[in-house]
Amino acid sequence: MQVLDQALKEWSVVIKALEDSKQFILLRKGGILDQRFDIASTSFLLFPTFEHQHKQYVRDEFLYLFNDMNEKIEIRSAASIHKVYETFDKNKLLKLSKYHIYNENFIDYRLNTYKERPVKVLLIKTYMLDEPLLLENKLEYAGCKSWVNLYINSRIRDKPILSNTRFESIAEEIDGVMNEV
Repeated sequence: MQVLDQALKEWSVVIKALEDSKQFILLRKGGILDQRFDIASTSFLLFPTFEHQHKQYVRDEFLYLFNDMNEKIEIRSAASIHKVYETFDKNKLLKLSKYHIYNENFIDYRLNTYKERPVKVLLIKTYMLDEPLLLENKLEYAGCKSWVNLYINSRIRDKPILSNTRFESIAEEIDGVMNEV
């Protein structure tokens, strides 16, 4: 068991894809309130957000993952960073499409926002919490920032959603794409 209190804010639909083994990477540059995307913790809770979540940025076959916003925030999962890559290369990000639900519009948006910053590609391993956390939606959680400290402890299962063998296979494939010259 591992105890966590840091949370990465991510679109609710992306978190659902991570939990359903439809997504294995995150593409980050940082929120508007962040100067840049820094890794505050290599293991963290996945904090679902609806800010800037748009159907126009998700491939059609994954639109079913969208759900309605609730009054309370439900945190069901956590993640650990396996590896971090940086790129300005749209072709590499497109080649990674089987590892995420984003469409080409999103990749263009991510590359064109803060053009001087590379896209950080986070290869992550996802875990389910022993029990979901239900939180009141507080003002301190709002805004375009990447990280929130929840000041609570939650326990995650030692067993990731994917087997280590399957995850390592995916990691090798992603590494191959990201290390292409």
